[in-house]
Amino acid sequence: MLSGGSQWIERGGSAIIGPDSRYILDPVFDREELLVSDLDLTQIDRELMTFDASGHYARPDLFRFEKRDIHAKLTDD
Repeated sequence: MLSGGSQWIERGGSAIIGPDSRYILDPVFDREELLVSDLDLTQIDRELMTFDASGHYARPDLFRFEKRDIHAKLTDD
């Protein structure tokens, strides 16, 4: 709060968000509050299988990114 106690400098918005990007506890604004929750840590492993950002895409033997020229000839002359 500001020195007069009338306004917040930062509104907060603290929340607890699970590995699947859903709120476990909704954001808290404009007040002090301690956020506490029980967490299911097995969700971490389940979500790692959903999105593999640094796994298969980083392996050139499994994934290849190439750009094709759309104006290239389709047949050899």
